[in-house]
Amino acid sequence: MKGLASNLIENGVAVLHYADDTIICLENDMGAARNMKLLLYFYEIMSGLKINFSKSELVMINGDDIVGKAIF
Repeated sequence: MKGLASNLIENGVAVLHYADDTIICLENDMGAARNMKLLLYFYEIMSGLKINFSKSELVMINGDDIVGKAIF
């Protein structure tokens, strides 16, 4: 997966953490977003922790955010 600003930083910025929040940055690619959600489900299964998808949000920059809301 390729993060944002790959023209400035090699492979781009993909993950930012602060306290108990995580921001995952991906290029405008619905397939990559679906794969990320699948990886998060696997993380839940392996760690026993839960990701609250009802509090999660997908924001597309320069994209169609109506399509993005269907993933989460």
